Amino acid sequence: MTQLPSDPIYERLQNLRVCLAAHVRLSPQTYRGERWYVLADEARSRFMRIDSRAYSAIGRFNGRTTLNDVLNLVQRTDSSFSDQEMAGLVLQLANFDALRDPLPDDVRALTDNGKSALGKNLINPLALRFRLLDPDQFLDIAMPWVQPLFSRPAALFWILSLLVAAFMGVTQLNTLAAAINSSLLAPSNLALGLVIFAVMKVLHEFAHAFAVKRWGGEVHEMGISFLVLMPIPYVDASASWVFRNKYRRALVGAVGIFVELWIAAVALIVFFVVEPGMVRSAALTAFLVGGVSTLFINGNPLLRFDGYYVLQDLAELPNLSSRASRYIVYLMKRYLLGIDSAQSPVTATGERKWLLGYGISAAIYRLFILVGIGLFLASKYLAVGVVLVTWVVGLQIVLPLCRAGWFIIRDKQISGRRSSVIARAIALPAIVIALLAYVPVNRTTSVEGVVWLPEQAQLYAKSTGTIDKVLVTEGQHIDVGTPILQLVNADLEPRKRVLEARLGELDVRHQTNLFGNRSAADVTKEERKSVVAQLNMINEKISALTVKSQHAGKVAFDYHRIVEGNHINLGDLIAYTIVPSDYIVRSVVRQRDIGRVRGGVNKIEVLLAENLGRRLPATILRETPSGDTQLPSRALARAGGGTIDTDPGDRASLQSSRQVFNIDLALEHQTLAGGLGGRAHVRFTHSPEPLLSQWHERLRQLLLRHLSV
Repeated sequence: MTQLPSDPIYERLQNLRVCLAAHVRLSPQTYRGERWYVLADEARSRFMRIDSRAYSAIGRFNGRTTLNDVLNLVQRTDSSFSDQEMAGLVLQLANFDALRDPLPDDVRALTDNGKSALGKNLINPLALRFRLLDPDQFLDIAMPWVQPLFSRPAALFWILSLLVAAFMGVTQLNTLAAAINSSLLAPSNLALGLVIFAVMKVLHEFAHAFAVKRWGGEVHEMGISFLVLMPIPYVDASASWVFRNKYRRALVGAVGIFVELWIAAVALIVFFVVEPGMVRSAALTAFLVGGVSTLFINGNPLLRFDGYYVLQDLAELPNLSSRASRYIVYLMKRYLLGIDSAQSPVTATGERKWLLGYGISAAIYRLFILVGIGLFLASKYLAVGVVLVTWVVGLQIVLPLCRAGWFIIRDKQISGRRSSVIARAIALPAIVIALLAYVPVNRTTSVEGVVWLPEQAQLYAKSTGTIDKVLVTEGQHIDVGTPILQLVNADLEPRKRVLEARLGELDVRHQTNLFGNRSAADVTKEERKSVVAQLNMINEKISALTVKSQHAGKVAFDYHRIVEGNHINLGDLIAYTIVPSDYIVRSVVRQRDIGRVRGGVNKIEVLLAENLGRRLPATILRETPSGDTQLPSRALARAGGGTIDTDPGDRASLQSSRQVFNIDLALEHQTLAGGLGGRAHVRFTHSPEPLLSQWHERLRQLLLRHLSV
């Protein structure tokens, strides 16, 4: 017995007799043991994947049987196939121009054909696309010349180039970082960068096209797409969808990445071997374009670019993005709104985890990337950045919420219990918001530090000189006042003799004038005081040439500095006198976190690198009232394995790019650390605060950092 249709669109379609167009053919493929089909429109070089459930209906589209009869036939073997799915399938085929006869005018408006190309593009800020030409004839002519690049020797050469570039980059990382920091946004490099970007992207897209031709496909579309307002070329390589071998399909998607990585590798090699100039600047720009854009955009499977299609084919997950979105919607309908009739897009074992993980990760990453680009643009061009961020928030958050609300209000699936569904849709988000707004959650600040010594254990030079002799050995236990270093300064003794002679002369003159000229005697007396002060200062410097310990303990030198014959300046750090019980932890707090730390700390825990499994309680000894850019140890810089960004021009990696604050901590239970300078992980625990309040502060700091508002 035929059931009355529940979908208003299906009511208009149910008596139609549809048939696939003659230019459309179906090719079977197997994913995870399940049969899928590629619908190929060879006349327009367009392709679409459908699953076996959709094929069970399409296979009965013969132009004689009504859609209602087809639905009844399908439901005999698959009772879950709904009239909504049938309506959606027909509209999808009509939008694909896969039907022999057009739909009625009142139904045609419901397909995407009723939308303008501009309207379609505005839905996705990552997919503005405009077709320009058909490159297939050119590809046929050039293919014999390109064919050798699809060979094992070419692959080995590609791998060797990347290895050489990686070795040079790692061994000269500071030089590379300094160059990037100084020229990344230099106005003189922008025009050059745009030209290199355009050339590399053209080569990238032609690589896709030649890979399709290599295995018998055709490429009939090439044009311009816009990635966050940046024009880049594209080719339609969807002909590879009909390839039976999944590795060939994956290679078509990956070959553009391979080309850009090879260009980036060669550019990096050129950057290190040529002298500064135009060629070196061009090489650095090519490296950044080929490396950064590949890692974060083209090669990232969370965005629907090359990396996505490679993952889709290798993991055998057809239509991954759309099915992941549908699976998230299914979970919300099934478990949030309680719609038992909701249909899962899962078709094979093991897909649930993939669809759930990808759906959530891709949505978050896409939002993160777009907002990040928007904030970057806003820091340079405020109006453009604000428009982009508003656009992203509207499309990624507001529009889905509006669609969800429209579904709850209008959809007939919940017509019998709409009130309870609306109540649940309101109550659950309200509960979540209330929890976020009012339930306090532990708040922590995590920073890094180093095992350090108090100031009295650090011995600094009080005079300038050259090391004549080291009087103690490394690790020797010394007492207070023990001489440890002898310096020499050839200028001090002659200056002392000159001052002593001058002092004697002034004494004689003072005695002569004392009885004959009192005013001259007073002048001589003041001049004598000045010479005595200078002589005392010289004597102090001569005395300080013998460097003595001010603290008992084991002596530790800086091996690179404390070598006989080396020059020592006033104020240079010479040695440490180490007593393990005197160890402290010097933590480095970023400027964005110092206000929270100063606002109140309930507990401090330290994890030493030598024993990360043990949390050591600590207390604050002292903190610097003002910020500084000098790091206590290279271990805290990224170049030394830490998390602090440093000035690329500082080869020692001790100057941070932003101000930091030093906070010295005392361990409550003194523990022998692995050694001076060892890394420590510090966690400050603050008073609990609701998550919404914490997120608000983070957002405010983000805006302050990028927009200065």
